[in-house]
Amino acid sequence: MPAATQAGWNHPPQSSAVPVRGMEGGGAAGGPSYAVEINPTAIHISPAEPCPFDAPLSLAIDFTASAPLAGAHWKLRYMVDMAHARHIIELAESEIADYGCAPF
Repeated sequence: MPAATQAGWNHPPQSSAVPVRGMEGGGAAGGPSYAVEINPTAIHISPAEPCPFDAPLSLAIDFTASAPLAGAHWKLRYMVDMAHARHIIELAESEIADYGCAPF
């Protein structure tokens, strides 16, 4: 087992499926709105060792989809959920891409 896996940086996610809906009133590029099941299979975070706070962070998520995804993009958010307030901080957003049903 690689050291990064032992340290807990590369691991399968806890959730087995994430339902994703197309945009209200139509999916990407005016297509239909429908539910797609996204199954994350692994999360890779680097660097896996201690580093300076301002060092670059790399995050890759392997997944499968129950249907092709046209014009999809990913958003990385940090959420602080307190008893009486929720704060969401946008961290990053991927480029728009098309994905088939094969593993990615």
